[in-house]
Amino acid sequence: MVQKPVAELSEELLALFSRAEHASTDARRLLDENDRWRQSILQQLDYMFELGADFRKMRRTPPP
Repeated sequence: MVQKPVAELSEELLALFSRAEHASTDARRLLDENDRWRQSILQQLDYMFELGADFRKMRRTPPP
């Protein structure tokens, strides 16, 4: 199989590739940050539900 010669890339195309790489890097960073936020929120919700369960256990009924 004969390989075709590689055409040189224009400056505009190189700039687009660079921008795409930066956009991909930013997207990965934002996804990681979103995952960290989501985990933090889930931990906070778990803690709130645990507190709610503890308060329900502590509630006393008044004597008759």
